[in-house]
Amino acid sequence: MENSTPWLLKIFFLLTIILGYSSSSSWLHPLASNSMAEHRNYTAISDFRVLNRRKLLKCDDPNPYLKISVDPNSSLSNEEYLTVTVSGVLLPSSSDWVAMISPSSSNVTDCPLSEAYYAQTGDLSDLPLLCQYPVKAQYVKNDPDYLNCTKKECQESVLGKCVVATCSGSLTFHVINIRTNIEFVFFAGGFDTPCILTRSNPLDFTNPNMPLFGHLSSIDSTGKSMRLTWVSGDEKPQQVQYGDGMSQNSVFTTFTQDDMCSNVQPVVRVTRGPSKYLDIWDLPDEEVIELELNSEHQPVDDGARTFTGFLGTIKRKPHMCPIRYLNWKVMPEENKEECWRLVERKYCVPVDPIAYAALKRFALQKIGKAWRDHKSRLKKQHYIPNSRNKARVKSNVPTGCISQDWDILVEHWYTDDAVIESEKNKERRSKQDDVHTAGSCSFAVHAAKKAKTDGCPVERSVLYPILHTHKNGSIVNPVVAAKICSENPIM
Repeated sequence: MENSTPWLLKIFFLLTIILGYSSSSSWLHPLASNSMAEHRNYTAISDFRVLNRRKLLKCDDPNPYLKISVDPNSSLSNEEYLTVTVSGVLLPSSSDWVAMISPSSSNVTDCPLSEAYYAQTGDLSDLPLLCQYPVKAQYVKNDPDYLNCTKKECQESVLGKCVVATCSGSLTFHVINIRTNIEFVFFAGGFDTPCILTRSNPLDFTNPNMPLFGHLSSIDSTGKSMRLTWVSGDEKPQQVQYGDGMSQNSVFTTFTQDDMCSNVQPVVRVTRGPSKYLDIWDLPDEEVIELELNSEHQPVDDGARTFTGFLGTIKRKPHMCPIRYLNWKVMPEENKEECWRLVERKYCVPVDPIAYAALKRFALQKIGKAWRDHKSRLKKQHYIPNSRNKARVKSNVPTGCISQDWDILVEHWYTDDAVIESEKNKERRSKQDDVHTAGSCSFAVHAAKKAKTDGCPVERSVLYPILHTHKNGSIVNPVVAAKICSENPIM
C-alpha cells in the first residue's frame, strides 16, 4: 500500500492538470457572441479579423511545464526569421496559436477609448475593443509534428518509467524592424475564445532608429537631380553622403495616429478583387441554403454558380487547404472532410446515400480544382526562373499564405523534377484544341437551362455546338468545327 501512494499522487496531479487545461476559456462579451456575423463584416476575411472583439485574458491553466522560447533571443537586426518554440504542452490542440505583440507592454484586455476610432468607420457597437492588436499570428498546428506530439519530452518519471510527457511545436516568424520591442504570446481557444497561456521575454531591435526602405526617384525629366526618401525612427535630421565626398542634411516630416484619424475620407480606387461570398460565410448556424440537383446529382439552376463560387473560396483558407501538399491526392483526408463539413453547415445536402455521395464527390473535386488553380496563380504571380532567385521568392510570402507552407511550395518549384514537369505541362496545354465557351457555369447548368427553354431533355450532340461557338456565331477553332460536322461530334 505504501508503494502505491506515490503513483496515486502522480495520477491525481496529472488529471488535475488535464482537466484544468481542457476547461480553459476566456471571457466573451454576450453581445459579441450573439452577433458574430455582424462583426465579421466590419473587417477582413479571416477569423483573425474579429480578434479585436475579444478580451485576451489569462487562461486558468495549472500546467507548470509550459514555456515559450525564441531563437535567436538576442537583439534583433533589421530583418530576421525567428523560430518560436512552444514546449511543455500536455494536450496539443488545433486551436492553439502564437501571436507577435508590439510593443511588449501592450494592453491586451479591453480599451473603451478605442470606441471613438471605430465610430469613424460607422461601427457604433458597445463591445470590448482591444487597445493594441497583434502584429501577426499563426496556429501552432502549422508545425506538422505538434498535434501528433512527435517531439515528446518526459517531465515526470517513476521507477524509470515516464508518467508525464509533454509535447512541443515550432513556428517561423518573419520580423522586420518596426521600431518598438516585440513579444510572443501563446494562446489557447483559437481566435474566437482566446486566452493567454504564457508569454516570452521581450525582444529589442539593435537599432530601432535605423534608416530603412530607401527610395530613389527623379525630381524632373532632366535626370540631373534625384530625391532620396527613407523611413527613420529618429526625428533629427540625418546626413546623406554621395558622389565624391559630397553630403547633404535631410529634411524630415512626421505623422501620428491623429493624422490618420479624421473626417476627411481619401479617394479610394475601387477594384473588384476575388469574390468572398461573405453572405454565405456569415450565414447563421440555424440557416442553410437549398440546392437544386439534376438526375446526376449535380447542382443546377441559379444557385449552382454561387455554390461553386463558394467552394472556390474554401481553397484560399490556409488551414483547410494548405499549399504545402504537391497534389490534391496527397491532401490529408482530415482536411477534405473539414471542407465537406463546412459545405454541410451552409447547404442542405440530400439524405439519399447515393445523392449524398455524388454531391460530396462533386464538391471535393471542385475544391481540388480550385486549389490547383490557386497554386498555379501563385506561381504565375511570384515565381522567378533560376534557382538564385529562390530566397527572394521565399521572402515574398503572399497574403493569406502560411510562411512554412510557402517555403515548401517554393522549394518544390525549383526542384529539377518540378521544372521538367512544368515544361511538359506547357507543351501539353499548347496542344489542347477542344476549348469551350461555357464560361464559369458547368455543362450541367447549361444543359438544365436549355432543357427548361425547350421543354424537354437536351442531347449532348445538341449542347456541344452551343458551348463551342462564340457569340458572333463563329466556332472556336477548325478542330472543333470538324468535330461538329462529323457524325459523332463528341468524340
